[in-house]
Amino acid sequence: MKTVNYSQLIKMIEPGKNHPILINTLPKEDFLKNHIPGSINIPAEKITQTAPQLFAKHDWIVVYCANPKCTASHTAAEELEQAGFENVYRFVGGLEEWKQFNKYTCTETGTQTPKRSAA
Repeated sequence: MKTVNYSQLIKMIEPGKNHPILINTLPKEDFLKNHIPGSINIPAEKITQTAPQLFAKHDWIVVYCANPKCTASHTAAEELEQAGFENVYRFVGGLEEWKQFNKYTCTETGTQTPKRSAA
């Protein structure tokens, strides 16, 4: 399984580049509360049914979940690879690492929410 960290992900999604499909693998309720801008939601348990209908086997896909301990993105990446998807990456740090380095996330309304500083 190929993995990426925050720095690598940022390079992948730079303006002017061909971007990967960024998939949040958490339940819909969690996605609506907070997700990386530009990502879509396919919960891990639905990835094998949904992905083949939406994406080609050669598409560039990055999956992520809440944090390094969360297993949803790991499960989704494995299932995508087993289904024959060729370019699957797992953003291991997930939303936690994203918020550590980047102040913007999206909510269900699509608005960008600045990261709250620790008090």
